[in-house]
Amino acid sequence: MLVLTIYQSYHKISYKIFKLFNKKHSLQRRGKISWNDTNTGSWIIYNAQNKQLQNQPFKLPVNSNGAVDYSKIVTDDNFSNYNFDFIIHKIACGGNEFNDITLLNSIVIEQLRQYNVLAPNNQEADLALASAYLTNYAHAKHYACFDTSFHQYIPPKHRIISLSAKHLKQGVQNYGNLGLVFNGISTKFGDISDKKMAKGRWVIAYLQDNLNVCCAIKNGKSSYCSSSTLHNELPSIYNAGYGDLKLSTLLNDNSVSDGNLLAISEQPLASIEEIINSNSEETQLNLDFYINQISETIAKLVNVIQGIDGIVFTGKLGQNNAKLRQLICHKLTWLGVSISNKANLENQCKLHKKSSKIGVFTMLAEPESAMLQQLAKRID
Repeated sequence: MLVLTIYQSYHKISYKIFKLFNKKHSLQRRGKISWNDTNTGSWIIYNAQNKQLQNQPFKLPVNSNGAVDYSKIVTDDNFSNYNFDFIIHKIACGGNEFNDITLLNSIVIEQLRQYNVLAPNNQEADLALASAYLTNYAHAKHYACFDTSFHQYIPPKHRIISLSAKHLKQGVQNYGNLGLVFNGISTKFGDISDKKMAKGRWVIAYLQDNLNVCCAIKNGKSSYCSSSTLHNELPSIYNAGYGDLKLSTLLNDNSVSDGNLLAISEQPLASIEEIINSNSEETQLNLDFYINQISETIAKLVNVIQGIDGIVFTGKLGQNNAKLRQLICHKLTWLGVSISNKANLENQCKLHKKSSKIGVFTMLAEPESAMLQQLAKRID
């Protein structure tokens, strides 16, 4: 049986094709469709051995209303040449109703539209992409996995982002973010640590240019997430950070230039790596603020779960930028964090020294592993 996993994020669609046999899966192909603000980009395909098979220019198809025409993407030969048995879709928000993998059909799609307002930048796009697959691959069984489901155990006191009774009744709360990424990593704690530590207290720091999220995990369950699709406590190139909705509204208002807190310099930088590598006073202020926000958030999450056994860095920057990790870990030496310079520079999985009281690791963000595990349980 063939399984297709679809994970859409900001200006990018990632997919993997697996062969499923006797409850075991093997990767056959993976691809990434990405585009910029001018709707131009690339479509890259790799084989199971991570060898690049294709890197072609890509022009995002849009209809007369300016919306993405997903039907032209999903009917491309790169998909239509396969006879998929299962297609698993990432859906940003399942609210309080959808907390497990769900058989996807047109009725469920309509039910999920009620959460568009709770995930304004993601939900509508995810549902539009899923609808296109449903229409063009009717022979396959479609399932939805939700980024919010992993965070369903976050206590109510850590879900509040607005004290307005009206907002609470409307369901405005911290549903969490990137749940499939954090779920996939948490299931692999046992691969990098002993059984006791794997069931302990962890903080995962997902660090990228466009989104930075920290998640506290205790006994395999999410206890706190610094971001939802409604708010972000950590800054990025595109986001002001902080959980205060009024502040975010002010800073992101069109009348206010440079609506994110990393754009302090007169010439806004294109990436966090530029900030890290720059030596100017202006960018140093950017960097200091950014590092402080991440390290202070990690400390906050340690307090939430009352201790910590391990820290995992993931995301493009978290996994690949040694200087960023070193700066953050230096701020956390009071916790007993001590990393090896050699292991850090080589981007090894295990970064900490033997003398470190806290395990420090890097891991690849693979939401597909959580999606496949959920599918396996559903069809068992």
